[in-house]
Amino acid sequence: MEITHKEESSILLIAIKGRLDGLTVPSAERSINEILGRGSDRLLFDFRMGFQNLKFGMLLLGYVTQNRSAKYNASFLITSS
Repeated sequence: MEITHKEESSILLIAIKGRLDGLTVPSAERSINEILGRGSDRLLFDFRMGFQNLKFGMLLLGYVTQNRSAKYNASFLITSS
């Protein structure tokens, strides 16, 4: 699994490529929280690049958004296009 990120127009784009499962979700969550700890408050997650399991992707998003919402009084919108 590979996690990349870049900032464009004040939006932090986080892309996850490769296998995401019950074993890799905790390390992915740590990596994403480390990236988010740098202060960006506008996020876009990109799961299109070889992402294999939507169930674990939603679990990961749930962990990340729950922690961010509690810590920063933030709200999130999850959509697909």
